[in-house]
Amino acid sequence: MLESYFSQYKIKRITEKNLIDVYELCKKNTSYYKYLNMAPTIQNIREELTNLPPGKTINDLYFVGFYKENQLVAILHFIIKWPDINTAYIGWFMVNKDMQGMGIGKKLIGELCVCLKNEGFKYVKLGCIKNNVEAISFWIKNGFSLVGSEIDTGSNIVISMQKKLD
Repeated sequence: MLESYFSQYKIKRITEKNLIDVYELCKKNTSYYKYLNMAPTIQNIREELTNLPPGKTINDLYFVGFYKENQLVAILHFIIKWPDINTAYIGWFMVNKDMQGMGIGKKLIGELCVCLKNEGFKYVKLGCIKNNVEAISFWIKNGFSLVGSEIDTGSNIVISMQKKLD
């Protein structure tokens, strides 16, 4: 599904084989982890390989890396047909810290939205930590808006964001 939309990158599913690449990317993104009050570890990244909401299967999960010249540029974790059949839910998106501010994230999210629309999805949703103003700003610039209520996870307040795919 994804390869034809992201032709300038080699897309690889994240597995045990490339988990260290993801770990190295995450280690550099200290601002994201400060909002989580934790540090990236191989173990907490490994958990994302199968992190699914109730009722979803591994076939609904896409956890991929975008590589250019053997360098991991970004990671994307999303679930199709959740929370409903018309929606894809982004669980995690992160661009290599050394490449942020170059328009790569905007381009990848734009291409993802085109891909999902062409696959029949009507919405893309995500949750964002309320205090992470950089992330909220990024998503708003990419056409997402605040929807629904805030969720207190015990360690953070998460706000729901959504983009209608027209």
